[in-house]
Amino acid sequence: MHVTMTSGGMPSLPSSISPPPVTLPLRNIPGNYGLPLLGSIGDRLDYYWFQGPDKFFRSRMEKNRSTVFRTNVPPSFPFFFTDPRVIAVLDCKLFAHLFDMEIVEKKNVLVGDFMPSTSFTGNMRVCAYLDTSESQHSKIKNFITDILRRSSRIWIPALESNLSTMWDGIESEMAKNKKSSFRNFLQPALFNFFSKTLAGADTAKSPEVAKSGYMDVIIWLGLQLGPTIHIGVLQPLEEIFLHSFRLPFFPIASRYQRLYDFVQKEGTLPLPLNHMCIRDRSKEMDLIYSVVYETLRLDPPVPTQYARARKDFKLSSYNSAYNIKKGELLCGYQPLVMRDPKVFEEPEAFKPDRFRGEKGAALLDYLFWSNGPQTGMPSEHNKQCAGKDLVVLTAVVFVAYIFRRYDSIAGEGGSITAFQRAN
Repeated sequence: MHVTMTSGGMPSLPSSISPPPVTLPLRNIPGNYGLPLLGSIGDRLDYYWFQGPDKFFRSRMEKNRSTVFRTNVPPSFPFFFTDPRVIAVLDCKLFAHLFDMEIVEKKNVLVGDFMPSTSFTGNMRVCAYLDTSESQHSKIKNFITDILRRSSRIWIPALESNLSTMWDGIESEMAKNKKSSFRNFLQPALFNFFSKTLAGADTAKSPEVAKSGYMDVIIWLGLQLGPTIHIGVLQPLEEIFLHSFRLPFFPIASRYQRLYDFVQKEGTLPLPLNHMCIRDRSKEMDLIYSVVYETLRLDPPVPTQYARARKDFKLSSYNSAYNIKKGELLCGYQPLVMRDPKVFEEPEAFKPDRFRGEKGAALLDYLFWSNGPQTGMPSEHNKQCAGKDLVVLTAVVFVAYIFRRYDSIAGEGGSITAFQRAN
């Protein structure tokens, strides 16, 4: 299966799943935003309360008989001065437009028209909110890339060390309670790992940070993104206290400062550059890679992606084209996009070997979890996650470690309930 790239940097569909190019008919975008204020309130309640994000997008896609339509997404009125109007794009061909930096921009649209206070980030707009046209974006993106390259030498040893500590803790708790909460050990392990590899700071030198640093990060992120997160179990309290206003910085201010001081004091200069491609060290584990890719397809870590039209352009689906005006906001919901039946056979099924072989490798052009295709290369000229390949490698090593340590393992409801150590 052969895949080519369009002039705008978007993958074109393989010939086996796309008909020969033709001039697409121009259609009006279906759907509407409803009455002023009332329409956005109704959509907000559907999104958070009555339907949830998945059913919200699915039901509107079915109603409009289209994978592109107009709708509102929260947060919105009455206490958010944001514009909830978006154009939803819910198939792979539409979704790819979100990464063409010639026609879209990413300034302050990480979570739509909503942006948390910069108090959470030292009164600075961090890289995620910068567009590629801003000079600061190149500086920060290149700095992040450099840090990741320098950390590659210790990435796998540090990860395996923390995984060993994590599973030792799980086994110890299971010996006492017959089960163990997985996340209670996973989150501290990941915090210690990233602290060491990205900042060169050893949490062993600060017992207080080692004990609660991971929770500080969770609270810090939760306060920023809380107004956009669907929980679905605490209504109407969720609507009243989580989705009605921007959450303040002050509850986490002292903990944020403690983490800042820790990194400033204990952080070390990055290691000398290591040009070895760490991906090559485990490239033979193609089945594990495929399992990781399939997990990212069905459950992407960032469900929604946004981009604002940099200029007027034509949005192309499989059988129609649509006029997009400069300034309009596009919204893609990845859990649906990654189930596009025109690209993925049996899209709802978890197929461990989906991404193996030549055919599977071609599908990586449509695995967009990292703010771009898996085959893409992060650079200062795009918004693709700088750590894309290291995220995949980390997941691969995580799975491989479990296979090496255990012959079998079982869990239920977020807890490990049984295991058999490997001989």
